[in-house]
Amino acid sequence: MRLEAIAAEIRPRRPAEAMDLGMAMVRTWWKDVYGAWLAAAVPTAILAAAVFRHQPILALLAFWLLKPLLDHAPLFALGRALFGERTGAGAALRALPGIWRRCGLLALTAHRLDPGRAFTLPVSQLERLRGAARRARVRTLSRRGHADTVLLKGFCSCFELVLVLGLLAFAVLMLPSPEAELTWIEWSVSTWPPPVWLLWVLVGAEMLAVLFMEPLYVAGGFALYLARRTQVEAWDVEMGFRRLARREEVRRGRGALPAAVVALALLLGAAPPPEPEDAVKKVLEDPAFSTTRKVTAWTFGERKEVGPRAGGAPGLAALGSLLGALLEPLLWAAVLALLGWLLWRAVRLDRARTAALPATGPPVQSALFGLDLRPDSLPADLPGEARRLLAEGKAAEALSLLYRGALAALVARKVTLPRSATEGDCLRAARAAIGAEPAAFFASLTSAWQACAYAQRAPADPVLEGLVRDWPRHFGAAR
Repeated sequence: MRLEAIAAEIRPRRPAEAMDLGMAMVRTWWKDVYGAWLAAAVPTAILAAAVFRHQPILALLAFWLLKPLLDHAPLFALGRALFGERTGAGAALRALPGIWRRCGLLALTAHRLDPGRAFTLPVSQLERLRGAARRARVRTLSRRGHADTVLLKGFCSCFELVLVLGLLAFAVLMLPSPEAELTWIEWSVSTWPPPVWLLWVLVGAEMLAVLFMEPLYVAGGFALYLARRTQVEAWDVEMGFRRLARREEVRRGRGALPAAVVALALLLGAAPPPEPEDAVKKVLEDPAFSTTRKVTAWTFGERKEVGPRAGGAPGLAALGSLLGALLEPLLWAAVLALLGWLLWRAVRLDRARTAALPATGPPVQSALFGLDLRPDSLPADLPGEARRLLAEGKAAEALSLLYRGALAALVARKVTLPRSATEGDCLRAARAAIGAEPAAFFASLTSAWQACAYAQRAPADPVLEGLVRDWPRHFGAAR
């Protein structure tokens, strides 16, 4: 590893300071980090939403299961940028297939269940260790640092929750009346089971929060990994020796000729220097190096001994190792079976809820943007009443009656009109649910209604008479 090429300061850091270093790396190289992350995560989120377009919760579950696999993208950008090699989204996408071949199974099994995976992820991806070598390396590094990554995951999850709640609050503020007059809980309970679009709002808010927070979590874990390696391998000491060596080389280069003259004079007039081993022996013969002291202290963990214990069975250790090797795959199989069962139960529950919806049906819409759509609020002879209003010069009242009747007819034909729908939404829903000729008539009626209601501009009398005349042919049969 080229420590002299690292773009960050190598020194011992406390966990909180190491996490802050991770955030600083994301701020410094945000284009590389978020470019690689979004290039991998956004298509995955879109694909999950497309596959489970009728089951938003399953789309979110699929995206959640694949997060450890996607974490390799920001780590790739961070690892390259740390050594001065800037990468873009294209380079990350080209490198991901090779990384997934080496680490994909591990990312979807052990790392999926490990909240501190950002700390051990560099061991698999950057050090490229596998099997027993990886496990030994992870045990060495995890003696300190892994718990801090779990704490980091908790912090990131809290910020993620705050982002989700903020996005949901923004969505509530954007809801038109009458939903805006209700609290989120009251409105959710009143519309239970929630409509699919509401579930997509929740899923979209969660996905956006993950897209923002996940690179910060990966960078924080990577910084804790660097801090732990600095502590275990004494990177700071090594860097100090390298700086001293470079200064010594510079000093020797400046004084090469005088040093050569002095060395030649010493060689000609002095006795040969002692052998290095003899010098070491003389130093070790000093009494200061011959003192021993026995120290007894309490420690946590197992006590390792060389050789079998007195009076113990030498084969117990081998038997324990054999049992551990046999039980580990069984444990992973049980975990995967549990995940599969949970996914199966989620699919069954979602299908049962979807199958139950047509039986109950959505609540009948009784009002839209202030217009009363209840059948008992409309006259029995709606075209006759509209014609009477036109004769009295009340064009606005006549158009309002025709438009209300058309909306009531659409509701009677089971056309879904949400309470937040506008005139344009109703027109799009009508075009998708009724024939072309009734939809064209409804478009003309909507245009005349909008001009009269909002612009105070009544259509010409022939247009109004044509709307009254043609209304029964398109909407009268549904009443």
